[in-house]
Amino acid sequence: DDIILFLKNQQTSRLCQFFFDGTTEEVVHLIFKEISEELISLLTDPYANYFILKMYTNLNPSGRFHFLAKIGKSLDWLSLNKSSTYPIQIIVEKLISRREQEFIINEIKKYVIKLSLDIYGTHVIERILTNFPYDLIEPISKSIIENFIFLANNSNGLCVIKKIIVVENKRKNHLIIQKLIEDNALTLVQNPYGNYALQTALTFWNYEDCKGFLQKFKENYLLLSIQKYSSNVIEKCFEIDLDFLKDFIQNVFLNETVLLILLKNIFGNYVLQTVLKYIPQEETFRKSIKLRIENCLDKIRDSKIIYKWKKILSQFFPIIN
Repeated sequence: DDIILFLKNQQTSRLCQFFFDGTTEEVVHLIFKEISEELISLLTDPYANYFILKMYTNLNPSGRFHFLAKIGKSLDWLSLNKSSTYPIQIIVEKLISRREQEFIINEIKKYVIKLSLDIYGTHVIERILTNFPYDLIEPISKSIIENFIFLANNSNGLCVIKKIIVVENKRKNHLIIQKLIEDNALTLVQNPYGNYALQTALTFWNYEDCKGFLQKFKENYLLLSIQKYSSNVIEKCFEIDLDFLKDFIQNVFLNETVLLILLKNIFGNYVLQTVLKYIPQEETFRKSIKLRIENCLDKIRDSKIIYKWKKILSQFFPIIN
């Protein structure tokens, strides 16, 4: 009982951690044996959890597996606890043997969605996806993909969605994820969290993988350019796809009604500014773009908007008369 109280005290717990520097494997095992029945209590303590993590890293392979066996049935809520989640994340990340990794998968696969939706648990799932062999994570991937849209539209679930998009890129479940994103692109792009799933796909996938949902965006330029979240994705599209940029220019700058709306809109005006960053340098083309914007400004009554856009034009077209 005295050692448990020591480990739960901020000052003495910190001192006890130094005990492992230079000590023998046998002594570490004796300490583990002494406190093994209190592991859950110690892991969830704000001070003792650091000692437990230090002890774990000094155990031999047999001792580490025995440690995992002791906490296995509580792994889900240890992952959700503010104090114990950090040591669990580090333990998961540092697992080396396949036996240990298989044990973790078997214990946690029933709780994938529960953990993915939690502010702490989501990081445990992320570390499994990042650090375990691809063939072992299949049960985790399966659960995430089955709940893909639900997780993508959640602030915590988004973390594992971004990770699974990268992990599965060009692998077994890539085409399934690609179709899910394509079928739900307009829902995702307008969601405060789901839009980041699309931005991740745009960053890591090639053009062929993205062209299905890019086409849906092309059909909804105005709607997506005047909304807070989707406008960010439209701007991302300009960065990676020159054809998308050209198509946008063709459909927006040649349509005065649409161009006027975007010039005045709080989000649309940033979309247009991003277009100006990436337009080709050919002088005649640039002059025509500048002229179209100026013609629209003549139809705007808000002096603040006019002043703002004249300033923007002077920055992007400094030598064009």
